[in-house]
Amino acid sequence: MEQFRHPLSRIIHEINSKRNARFWLFVHGSPVKLTLKPGQTLNHCSGGPDEEGYSYETTQLTHEIDQIKWVAGSIGRDCDGGHEHFAEASCEPHLLRDKEVEGYEFGFPIWSDGESSQRDHTAEAAGY
Repeated sequence: MEQFRHPLSRIIHEINSKRNARFWLFVHGSPVKLTLKPGQTLNHCSGGPDEEGYSYETTQLTHEIDQIKWVAGSIGRDCDGGHEHFAEASCEPHLLRDKEVEGYEFGFPIWSDGESSQRDHTAEAAGY
């Protein structure tokens, strides 16, 4: 059975495929305005050694025409052992400025959660 497609869906797809996605994100606690061209991917990595071990974080944002995809991961080691975290989310273009945040005159994306996972190496070794 063929899936129903709204008559305007092709036109909307064509418009979105030519539009940049402009939106705000918090990066290290401060709002940053980003612009992604259709098909563009932006990667951001940070981290390094710290007083208890190390910590690295990476974020990837991709303009996939019908959605903005957000993928984040972290890996680290501290006095309690190693740990890892992974998460992904997406936002449709019309929701990029719809989340109100107190103290800001502009909106932020409303993300739909995707897959996520985490690992605590010490807990695994202890049988948790």
